[in-house]
Amino acid sequence: MHHRCARLAGIAACAAALTAGSASAETATYTTPGLTKVTLPPGVATVHVVAVGGRGGGLQGGYGAVVTADLSLVTPQGVSNEIRVFVGGNGAVGTAGANGGGGTATPSLAGGGGGWSGASPCITMTSGTCSVFLRALVAGGGGGSGADGLPGTGGTGGAAGATGGAGSTKALLAAASGGSPGSGGDGGVSSDVNCLDGDPGGDPITGLNATGGDGGVSNSVDGHGDGGGGGGGSPTGSGGGGGAGAWCADDTGASGAGGGGGRSIVPTGGQLGADTTGIPSVTLTYTPERPSVSIATPADGAVYAQGGTFAASYTCAPGGPAFPIASCNGPVAAGNAIDTSTLGLHTFAVSVTDAIGMTAGATVQYRVTDQTAPAFRRLRIVPRRIDASGFATVRFNLTEAAQVSVSVAPVKRHHARSSRARRRVISGRAGTNSFRLRARTGRRTLGAGDYRLRLVAIDRAGNRSRAVTARFTVTG
Repeated sequence: MHHRCARLAGIAACAAALTAGSASAETATYTTPGLTKVTLPPGVATVHVVAVGGRGGGLQGGYGAVVTADLSLVTPQGVSNEIRVFVGGNGAVGTAGANGGGGTATPSLAGGGGGWSGASPCITMTSGTCSVFLRALVAGGGGGSGADGLPGTGGTGGAAGATGGAGSTKALLAAASGGSPGSGGDGGVSSDVNCLDGDPGGDPITGLNATGGDGGVSNSVDGHGDGGGGGGGSPTGSGGGGGAGAWCADDTGASGAGGGGGRSIVPTGGQLGADTTGIPSVTLTYTPERPSVSIATPADGAVYAQGGTFAASYTCAPGGPAFPIASCNGPVAAGNAIDTSTLGLHTFAVSVTDAIGMTAGATVQYRVTDQTAPAFRRLRIVPRRIDASGFATVRFNLTEAAQVSVSVAPVKRHHARSSRARRRVISGRAGTNSFRLRARTGRRTLGAGDYRLRLVAIDRAGNRSRAVTARFTVTG
């Protein structure tokens, strides 16, 4: 069986994976003993593996190893990745776990060895199909415990990578030794007529299966004194050797030794630990390597002047060297000007697609504001001389619509009343504007003398123009 989670965060069933920090990571945990062929989605270049080996059988069976590592995958363009997962089984009394040793056809009270768990990524592709798999990661299984004599106690099974314990015995019988990770244990030699020499444990079987060695078989037809089976391990001769078997016909206490635990394969950069759960499994965690987008201009949240020229700057990067970029598209090509023609909030989105169809995108927002102050052109007063009852026409051009502050002040401040500046505000439009300038405003009349007309424009964005002035004269 296996359980698949869409995301790691908040899913307890996926807690065994150590790469839970990635929000887009996916995980799958396999617990059914045996081989499972797994096809990962395109874009996965690395898979994080946590493998737990099986526990040896019997009350004193050894625990398996825990191996954690990142494995690189073959990632040709457009081809899904394949990885083979093998989950070892727990040993039981008289029965070996999947890929463990020590199971026999005759009755036995010794524990069978736990099987190895591991992963084999594809390392060679031929015509789009994987042709070579490498067993790159193996978590060894624990050795099975030896069978009790009468009344002796069987030896403990060795944890993965460790030697099994010797069985208990009487003084005239050398204790049968536990199996080591590489070879079976030595059966004891007896000088007691009631005790036969012990049978040695079997060496581990190498090759594709890398099963542990069988435990030594005693002469007890009931299985007392049998040796524990060895745990499964790496395929390089490092499965656990079976424990030796021994028994005394007068039931004076000889017992079987424990099987050795299988060795593990830990890839470079990986970690080796000891299991305490007794639940063999393999957990895969992976994240498709999507392309990415980086936008420098426009910057997110930036403010640009209306009508300004700012070159777009963005780049698209592949998720991995095997997946080149197929397209990288934004509102304008990189190097061309972004849109600053209209005021307000603008959105700038860039999308990328790589050669295997993986997509990604990035979006920023920027604001265009009016940062240009209005300006006056061709301020004129016609005529320049007016009497107390007459008026002049003031004409000027504005570069944009704005409120125009108009003030009149004497050139020479000859007395307090006439020295006060007179002000009013008119609405100006873009282009030509005009208004009448009178000597009399309300109840007040400008006295005879020279005056300065001063205009300042302020647009809707609050931009303030430079002041412009012109002189005129009021006659008596």
